[in-house]
Amino acid sequence: METVPADVLIARAVRAHTRALVTLAAACVVLAGIGTAALSLAGEDLRTPPITAGLSVLGVAQVCALVAAGIAGLGLLRVLREVGEPGSHDSAAAVRSHVPVDAIRRTAARFAILMRVIVGACVLVIAVWAVADAAGIIGAVIGAVVTLQLVVALAVLRVHLLRSL
Repeated sequence: METVPADVLIARAVRAHTRALVTLAAACVVLAGIGTAALSLAGEDLRTPPITAGLSVLGVAQVCALVAAGIAGLGLLRVLREVGEPGSHDSAAAVRSHVPVDAIRRTAARFAILMRVIVGACVLVIAVWAVADAAGIIGAVIGAVVTLQLVVALAVLRVHLLRSL
């Protein structure tokens, strides 16, 4: 098996975490835009159950996207803080102690947990709306479909992180 230089492993970890952080920050902006568009299109129907249900699920998505961006940012900070200058003995020691690989695996594992949390939250919100006001189910389902796109984005980012090893 070919040995990869220390700086290459570090660069891969930094690039993968940076890409995840930027993508998830963009997801936060997109979800905010979708919520704003839904609010502006609702007009006088703003307080109806379908609109309220859909926006409640989008709120869950927004929080989860912020948490995911925080996870990616923490992974990036860990790599940057612990590797030192490129080409230095500190960076070689960090690679020998598996800092970049551990950071990538930890971030990927946290993304996997968050994906499950998001799916569970969508099911929970739909169930709550089914019990509270059946008229809100359609809005909750539509909001959940939009929210599940965040799960797809996290899955793609997770694969990208693991392939950077």
